[in-house]
Amino acid sequence: MGTALQTFRDIVRWETSTWNDLNSVLREKHGLPLGRYEVLQFVAAHAAVSVEEVARDLRIPAAAASALVLRLEAAGYCANGAPTGAPDARSIRISEDGASLVREVERTLHNHLVAVWDQYRLGPAATEFATQLRKRPEYY
Repeated sequence: MGTALQTFRDIVRWETSTWNDLNSVLREKHGLPLGRYEVLQFVAAHAAVSVEEVARDLRIPAAAASALVLRLEAAGYCANGAPTGAPDARSIRISEDGASLVREVERTLHNHLVAVWDQYRLGPAATEFATQLRKRPEYY
């Protein structure tokens, strides 16, 4: 029983440490915290999304998603995607600057994560673990 609990603790600590490290790298290289990138990449993957969809995907409260979206809009990375003549419809789309930033950040993240995974020899295991997670209905 102790081994499973310790493994869980180790994985959580490693994830937290990795998140903090990636957050620092993105802030330094792109001026963008990792949490804002998470929102930006979700918006970039869709023609237009609602704040509620962002919240659901990231598993955060709608108010937190709304605050993140407002910051991204203020920076010019997202824009209102509501159809003309539908002022009550609130949807968000990626801007050209936002799409460009997503591409840059993805290159940075890829290179950094490959280096981390190589250090721990996790490449194939991490890919398989993520593949199995995505197959589970509760993951999405």
